[in-house]
Amino acid sequence: WSDTVIVASGEGPYDALSASPLAYRLKAPVVLAGRDGLDEAMVRAVRDAGFRKVLLVGGESVVPVRVESQLGSLSVTRLAGATRYGTSAEVVAYALEHRILEADGVVLASGENYPDALAGGALAGRTGNVLALVDGPDARSVGLAAEAQSDGNRETAFVLGGPVVFGQWTMERIAAKLNKHIQ
Repeated sequence: WSDTVIVASGEGPYDALSASPLAYRLKAPVVLAGRDGLDEAMVRAVRDAGFRKVLLVGGESVVPVRVESQLGSLSVTRLAGATRYGTSAEVVAYALEHRILEADGVVLASGENYPDALAGGALAGRTGNVLALVDGPDARSVGLAAEAQSDGNRETAFVLGGPVVFGQWTMERIAAKLNKHIQ
């Protein structure tokens, strides 16, 4: 493992899924917290493993403030938005800003039904790209990915679930915004 551990909610999959490519690239385990925080055995395991940094993924309503105090001796950064899409955008922004992941082959999935994002996390992690949960072409994550395109980037972005999930109009708008062919 690296010196980083990721903590997300164990109550719902979306925030952990958004962080899965980040976890892959950082070689960081994902620990799931309950509504009351981490159980004492998990707190001991995290401390004993020698982690120095904690990325809390999700707002205080899903990863309680108590987790911060439970892991108080570690450097804690919270990546959170008002919704799962906002949190996904914060994860994307963090990964791009810290140059952990890229957006040249961005993987986009619906935040309404998790199986596509579950399958796409491995693809995004393996290719070094962000996974963004989106609810349409105007999602903040799409804009962040568009801004982070590099010269000589891949020609393709991956929209998981395709037009069945997003609709043809949405797919075309995402492709135009990213200036990419959609697979």
